[in-house]
Amino acid sequence: MNDLHPTGKRTTDNAELTTKALFHPFSQLFFVLVAFHPATPIDKLRPPPRGKAHQSFVEVAFHMNTRISLLTAALLLTGASSAFAASSTDLTVTGKITPAACLPSLSDNGTVDFGKRSVSDLKQTSTTHLGMKYMQVSVGCDGPTTFALNLIDNRAYSAFAPEVYGLGKTDAGEKLGGFTVAYSRAITESGPSNALVSFDEGKTWKRTEGIPIDPGSWASAGNNASGDWAPVLIKTLVMDMEINAFIARADGLTLTDEESIDGAATLEVKYL
Repeated sequence: MNDLHPTGKRTTDNAELTTKALFHPFSQLFFVLVAFHPATPIDKLRPPPRGKAHQSFVEVAFHMNTRISLLTAALLLTGASSAFAASSTDLTVTGKITPAACLPSLSDNGTVDFGKRSVSDLKQTSTTHLGMKYMQVSVGCDGPTTFALNLIDNRAYSAFAPEVYGLGKTDAGEKLGGFTVAYSRAITESGPSNALVSFDEGKTWKRTEGIPIDPGSWASAGNNASGDWAPVLIKTLVMDMEINAFIARADGLTLTDEESIDGAATLEVKYL
């Protein structure tokens, strides 16, 4: 039986075979013999009157059918009870407690300021790029640990596409723009390393240097010494984070009042 997906299913083949066996002629003969066994005196072995013989046969058949019906019902109920009892599944709760803790931090208090832009500077029929900004991501751990960084988009409702972080909405409810994030130039306590990205929550890893990654994808640092790219034990890590922001095409925005660029994301550590 599979622990996670037990079927617990029973067919009724056995019950049907058992029921048919009860109606075998030898079963009927057994009940008839038992029914007539108490009649031991010699005089009672003589053939009874026609009416009484017929009556005895009817009584025997009635008692026999009653016993068979009760036994059959009991067997069917037993089979049904077993089938219902097996309709269950198991819940397994697993996890790990790591002795080490890691603390992430961002340079400039995690703030990227693209300044003010005039509406007249925005492109009407295409996106307007605000430029590239850099900040440093630092992670310090109590001891060597394998971990990943997950940047969660707090403005996902305003994102144009799954691979873009949102910049909020205008007062009219229009998506203002977006930004992308990339990692590069990873350095650990052992020296230069490789920035890695995983799109499947740590199952597989790829090397990334300045390539934008989707919100929800994991970043780390490591090598391919084992043949595949994978994170390594790290106590301290410093990486560059590249932020590339843009404003949506102006002909789809209501910009009669001053609008704030309102991107926000949370960086969290995932222990591997």
